Amino acid sequence: AIPIRQVPHEEFKALTAQSRAVVRSGEFTPYANVILVAGVVF
Repeated sequence: AIPIRQVPHEEFKALTAQSRAVVRSGEFTPYANVILVAGVVF
């Protein structure tokens, strides 16, 4: 399991630069964003 952690907004923006897809939830709360990480071990 990957632990849940909070990151500052600037770090979050840097992490999204590596994203392959973005899903908008429609949430109106400022900075209510989540990054989901998935991986496959071969």
